[in-house]
Amino acid sequence: MKIGMRTPSPKRSLKAKTTGRAKRALKRSINPFYGKKGMGYLKDPERAVKNHIYHKITVDPLKPMKNAKMPDFPAPKQPQQYTATEGILSVVCLISGIYTIIKLFFYAELHLRPLTICAVSLLIIFIIGRFRK
Repeated sequence: MKIGMRTPSPKRSLKAKTTGRAKRALKRSINPFYGKKGMGYLKDPERAVKNHIYHKITVDPLKPMKNAKMPDFPAPKQPQQYTATEGILSVVCLISGIYTIIKLFFYAELHLRPLTICAVSLLIIFIIGRFRK
């Protein structure tokens, strides 16, 4: 019996990965003992003992690649969710700000124009801050 590293077989590896899910599900639905641990000892004890010994004294050379962990990337940041009250409040603030700006700009005397500029800049800051989050 072989001792040491097992010889990897790409053909068998591909066959093991692609054959199967439906076939195994069908067998499992027919045979309640299919795929359960220890069933090989009941079906063919001699073969099961040989396989057990073989897997104990040989080493899979591809095991480090099979067990390699993928790097853990942080999840993308979710956009902040606002409640209905916050949404209504922001719309009311926006409308009142626009109304104040229009009133100051059109109906104010000449010396209130700087106040209009301040109101416009505050409204822009509010809008940018609201939608930037």
